[in-house]
Amino acid sequence: MGISYEILVKEAYEEALKTAGSLNNLKSLAEVGGSNMQYALDVDYVVENRPEMAVEWWLKAANQGHVLAQYSIGNCYEEGLVVNKDMEKQ
Repeated sequence: MGISYEILVKEAYEEALKTAGSLNNLKSLAEVGGSNMQYALDVDYVVENRPEMAVEWWLKAANQGHVLAQYSIGNCYEEGLVVNKDMEKQ
């Protein structure tokens, strides 16, 4: 049995927050381009119910090759969540 997406997201978020030390540091590290930090930050925006911000950071992390971010943004395009549905991009 494989590990679930939700568990991977939780682990990625907790590890990034642990590495950063605080949410403020996480935001600073995401802004300078750390894909793990960018992904963790977008997870935080989902929790805060700010999906447009989450998509922005998912795209940044996905463009750097972050697999979970690529999966997440692909789902957004496939389902038309926050972005226009686009089966070419998904």
